[in-house]
Amino acid sequence: MFGINELGAINRNYTYSLGNLVLQQVAWIIQEALGGHGGVYRTEGKRFAVMSTELDEEGMTNLYQRIVNRLRLGITIGEGRQTLSASAGLFLVNDFTLSEPIIYDAVKSAYRDSLYHQDGELVAFNSEKKNEVRANLGVIEEVRRSMINECNHFYIVYQPVVRKKEGDILGFEALLRWEKDGITLPTGTFMPVLLQDFAFEELGIWILRETMQEGLKILRENPNFIIGVNLAVPQIRDTFFLNSLTSLLAQTGFPAKQLCLEFSGQCRTLPFAKIKHCVALLNEMGVRVCFDDFGTGYSSLELLQELKVNLVKFDSSLLNKSLSSKVARSDLVLLSRVALSHETFVCFKGVENEFMERIVNELPCTCYQGYSVARPMRLAELLSYIRTVQ
Repeated sequence: MFGINELGAINRNYTYSLGNLVLQQVAWIIQEALGGHGGVYRTEGKRFAVMSTELDEEGMTNLYQRIVNRLRLGITIGEGRQTLSASAGLFLVNDFTLSEPIIYDAVKSAYRDSLYHQDGELVAFNSEKKNEVRANLGVIEEVRRSMINECNHFYIVYQPVVRKKEGDILGFEALLRWEKDGITLPTGTFMPVLLQDFAFEELGIWILRETMQEGLKILRENPNFIIGVNLAVPQIRDTFFLNSLTSLLAQTGFPAKQLCLEFSGQCRTLPFAKIKHCVALLNEMGVRVCFDDFGTGYSSLELLQELKVNLVKFDSSLLNKSLSSKVARSDLVLLSRVALSHETFVCFKGVENEFMERIVNELPCTCYQGYSVARPMRLAELLSYIRTVQ
């Protein structure tokens, strides 16, 4: 897996059209260096997959070095030239019982190591890491089989979101879990692999349907509760998802205005025009829109000016930084006030204790969630919790 480090800056400083021309030139450079010894494929964003049944590790290393040397000479951008640097990960496949998503996740892991820790050196998915991952492969494959087999062993938990100071419940965030034979996995353990799988589309629909059906029971306790569901990049890319959402709202009878779809920071790797189109369609349906990891990715001001956003969420990492840095705290307060001025709710995630709760109550925001309020709960426990609190 091969990626261009400067592509994000090129897209920002020039245009996405020029960024695409850069990718085309890089693709030709890779193909020329590879000759007839394999194939080059575009994957996500700034990355390519280079596959060969002829080159061994040494051959791939030499190939990568030739590509890097060529990129250092620069490529044409508009009327000028731009030198480029790269990062790359390598996975030698000897075990062909491994599924494609597992292989893809392994090479992505090596690529991220190259990008973030090895200054662009080619990183092979080494034997120690391979053994470590193999210990989890059986479980991950079980999760994948569950997704294909009518999503059995998956279930939804709900974490309360409460208004600051008053502490009354505004709604809940629906979170995916998987359990079998006493083994329980949170989303982050398996979702990166499942997102690469052809069957993820069905899992995304299952999550929405299950949340809406269970959500109707939650709304009986209070019809004003709002239930948030996370969106993944493949769902925003595909018009099938939006068509399915319309059908599910009609089939279940779940009120659109009580559903809030949350765009993660990863979603903002997509072109802004795509995000804008998706948000506009959700606005038309009456579905609320939330942007998670606010303050990262696209300009926060651009999001609020160009899109109708109902809620933004700040990660706990920003809150923690504000405790030790006056500048970070000033930035956080400013971003919060800007969002509130656009009549957008502001939520802090990961509020884990009373100390953090006190800090949040001093900040300009609307609500918060975290273990200081309650841990995520399955439906039956959640309904009991609501009645106790109310």
